[in-house]
Amino acid sequence: MKKRVTASMVAKAEKDERVRRIMDFLSGRPGTELDEYSPAERGDTAEEDEYELIEEVEDPIQPPRKQYPQKTYYTITEDMPLEEILNKWYQEGKQGYDKHIHAHFSYPEIAPYKEFNRTLENGNLYPEEWAQLKESLRQGFNENDPILLYVGRNETTYVGEGNHRLAIINELYQEDPETYAELYNNIPVRFWFTTTATPTKLDTQTDKELEG
Repeated sequence: MKKRVTASMVAKAEKDERVRRIMDFLSGRPGTELDEYSPAERGDTAEEDEYELIEEVEDPIQPPRKQYPQKTYYTITEDMPLEEILNKWYQEGKQGYDKHIHAHFSYPEIAPYKEFNRTLENGNLYPEEWAQLKESLRQGFNENDPILLYVGRNETTYVGEGNHRLAIINELYQEDPETYAELYNNIPVRFWFTTTATPTKLDTQTDKELEG
């Protein structure tokens, strides 16, 4: 059987053959020599293939990878708008540093980035778990467990942790806006800045659509 090969294919095959010969030699296979090694010595009985050397064909030109600005850092402050933080990473490669504080944003600011629109009916919590989480949020948001926003330089942002809590905060606010205004408008957020953010699925249903 005649096979068509290129010079690079031949070079790779010769390298692989050399490695195979060394391994056989080191394993003590009888009759193995590094300088003289034929298919017959390996015990191969199949007829050797014939090869036709052809010219290399260059790979098609691939589109250049997107070049991002070099990453730099700055400190996130409490008065910084969410969109500003996102755009600094999207467009300038500036990563917010929030190790010692959590930025706080309102539910309407965070809601567009929910990965899922959770409800008691379509969430993955049992009714008793939903009720327990709701009761906990009545007492306030745990600052040590903030909402986590994944922010990609591919201009994609989504809530990676906290979709259920956001849903319950909105539910509480709809039930009693006056009592839960502070909770609704002051949600702690941490950021995870990455090159590519890939949510499972960004749910585009609005809260109004869900309520309807």
